[in-house]
Amino acid sequence: MKVLNIRRIQIFTLFFSILDLLCLYGFIQAIQIFMDRLIAGHRIDQKDLLIFLSLLSGMILCGLCSQYGFNLLPVLGKKKLIIQYETQLMKEDHSFFDQHSTAFLMSLFQNEISLLGQQKAIFPVVFLYQSIALTVGTAFLLINEWRLALVLFAIIGFCFVLTRILSKKIADNTQKVYKEKNNLFQVLHEDITMHRLIRFLNKEDYFSLRFRKVLNDRLIPIEKKQANLSTQYITIYSVLSRALPLLGAGIGLIFMSLEGMEPGKILSTYALISLIQEPIMQLAETRTQKNTINTLQEAIKQVFIQHQKDRRVVDSFGSIQKTDIQIEQFQYPDSSVILTGLCFSILRGQHTKIAGPSGVGKSTLMELLMGVQGGRNTHILFNETENSMFSRKWYSQHILMVDQKPKIFKMSILENITLGDTFSKIDLDEILYTCILQNIIDEHQDQIVDDENGLSLGQAQRVSIARMLIRKPDVLILDEPVSALDEVTTSLMIDRLKQFIERYHITLIISSHNPAINTLCLQTIDLKKNN
Repeated sequence: MKVLNIRRIQIFTLFFSILDLLCLYGFIQAIQIFMDRLIAGHRIDQKDLLIFLSLLSGMILCGLCSQYGFNLLPVLGKKKLIIQYETQLMKEDHSFFDQHSTAFLMSLFQNEISLLGQQKAIFPVVFLYQSIALTVGTAFLLINEWRLALVLFAIIGFCFVLTRILSKKIADNTQKVYKEKNNLFQVLHEDITMHRLIRFLNKEDYFSLRFRKVLNDRLIPIEKKQANLSTQYITIYSVLSRALPLLGAGIGLIFMSLEGMEPGKILSTYALISLIQEPIMQLAETRTQKNTINTLQEAIKQVFIQHQKDRRVVDSFGSIQKTDIQIEQFQYPDSSVILTGLCFSILRGQHTKIAGPSGVGKSTLMELLMGVQGGRNTHILFNETENSMFSRKWYSQHILMVDQKPKIFKMSILENITLGDTFSKIDLDEILYTCILQNIIDEHQDQIVDDENGLSLGQAQRVSIARMLIRKPDVLILDEPVSALDEVTTSLMIDRLKQFIERYHITLIISSHNPAINTLCLQTIDLKKNN
């Protein structure tokens, strides 16, 4: 899809708006001249008629172009700002999503960010155009004194019928826009709720591309159609409110005899006074509009943090041979101590089970290993190097985690596993065999699935494990990986998982209440309350 440049559309809109304005004033001047000539007893020849029709045609054509620009700019401005902040959102750290709820972020995108994009795109064009319109209108008005107007009701009725037809089309298209907006923000909602998993895999660019594809291919075409319909609707009213009253007045005044001012000058004065009302009103509101833009920008700025240079500098470090956990004390803000006095090591191939009752801190320990959480009295070391020194890219290649609640994106099962990466058929067949997914693939083929449609909890768990396992990390953390599997499937899954991790030298760290997991693990870390 061709990308439309906002600056070019702004210039396009302003250019045709000024041409439209000049055509309009030329039209007014022509009416005045023609009327004065008629009253003086002169005839209107073919050349005069050609000038008259040319100005009218130019006004209609330029009006169409300028109104299309005015209706397209808010769409492009909103698109630009949504993409800009969605890209920034995907780069925010885990703490950002702890501070701001999903509902708040969704509302921010649907309201403040969308409105700001529209206002920033349209404001400079409106301001410049209305300033020029007021200046030119005032200059022309100095020549005249007062106004007069007539309306051709038959033509107005015809225009009303046209606008009724367009109104219905606009209403129908509005429903489509609303539906696609909901779909777009569902994708964004999924990106937000799955953000931790996305960061684990270093797949921010993949999901940002997916978001832009939905925006560009589904929503924007419908909104562009809406812009076309609105352009036609507003153009009809534009001609109705400006050209037709003048035309009616010109025809009517041909048959009138006035004392004092010339009839043509009376008519042009009327038109000019009518026309400068809009720029006066618009320019009076520029301060309010500017304040609205500043307020929106400040509100959004308060939400998004300014990124500093990432202090995590290690990207190439080799495979993880040893993991050291040294936790003097860890607690969440405004909560009691969760982990204390914990110190142990995990060597490569030393599969480790994290045991203990619910609420003792098993999931918290895994988040510390993944760098999701951290503290001054908490040290996680890989090959004797603090985990804070490692980049997210390094993490995505060496240590991955499957959460207790499986995460399924709204896409096919294979797409859920690959997430845009390329794997050989041998790799895919191997991972489908290991995670017992071939029958599920055969059943669903390329159908779209998600958390709520298409897969059972146990199937979703296996897809989530396959997503991480196929990338063959040095360390794979599994939080309750078989909690939703039956006994037979659990036994088969453990046997195949054991073969896979031994073949590719993957070290497992597992939290589970299932005793069957013990056959995989060489050591058990038993967490107790406050350790």
